[in-house]
Amino acid sequence: MTSPGLKNYRLIFFGSSLFGVPILSRLHSDHWQILAVVTQPDRPKGRTLKLTPTPVKVCAKKLGLPVFAWENLKSAEVYNQLKGLNSDFAVVAAYGQLIPENVLSTCRKEFLNVHPSLLPRYRGPTPIQFALLNGEKTTGVSIIILDAQMDHGPILAQKPVAIEPDENYQSLHDRLSAAAADLTSECVRPWITGTLRTTSQDDRKATYTKLLSREDGRIFWKKTADEIARQVRAYTPWPGAWSTLSGERIKLLEVKAVETAATLPPGTMRVQGDQLIVGCGNYTALAIDKLQPENRRAMGASAFLKGRSGLTGSQFS
Repeated sequence: MTSPGLKNYRLIFFGSSLFGVPILSRLHSDHWQILAVVTQPDRPKGRTLKLTPTPVKVCAKKLGLPVFAWENLKSAEVYNQLKGLNSDFAVVAAYGQLIPENVLSTCRKEFLNVHPSLLPRYRGPTPIQFALLNGEKTTGVSIIILDAQMDHGPILAQKPVAIEPDENYQSLHDRLSAAAADLTSECVRPWITGTLRTTSQDDRKATYTKLLSREDGRIFWKKTADEIARQVRAYTPWPGAWSTLSGERIKLLEVKAVETAATLPPGTMRVQGDQLIVGCGNYTALAIDKLQPENRRAMGASAFLKGRSGLTGSQFS
């Protein structure tokens, strides 16, 4: 909880995705004065394309906080409205777009950015997916002073988080989000009082991520079973790791690398009891435990195999 000397500090929160919800909730429960929440506009979602608010907007409304949902932050009107809030500082967590340099001057102090990686590694929009994809053993959360470049500013605080064996995107996202809320709560007060020093990032060690598309989820079976298993864990639920079977797109949800007595060519299937085994690169093999055929519900391998005779020897493409 903030001390009496800090209770009048006022902030703006910028965030959109679920990652930001625990951080916003913690700032609110720590009794910081949140003047406004800035988030992305409602977007069409699902098969019905119903306009859906961001998770941060839903949270802000429950907390009774004013919300701005501008399409972008580039207009003079946006600048003037933010400047007029007379805020002391801002906290940014997975807002979804770069914040213009002039907007960074709308508060008396700097903007803090909460990022789910140990910067300077994995700058950019998809650090959690890339940490899993690359088989990292440890990732973490960084809080930096925001500047005009992407995830570039000096580091205020960091918290390492171990990646569990066979962990997927959702579980790692949730643990990093909780760690981010804790770290934000721990470091805002000492930063404001000037007792927390920053450290410049070493740009020579920087690595970058990118926005993902559905095509990024396509499985190339010449990769090893371990590589494909990491892809499945990293890309579930979005963009999904998938392959096609007789023209039907099949999304793989849970898989594991397995030992196999006889090698299978990459992409070639063998049914073993209620198991579906697929050959991968470098003489490795993958067991598919859970999958989702196109326009159908997710199911286990045994349910998928019912009514599908003759799959042994068939090939994913």
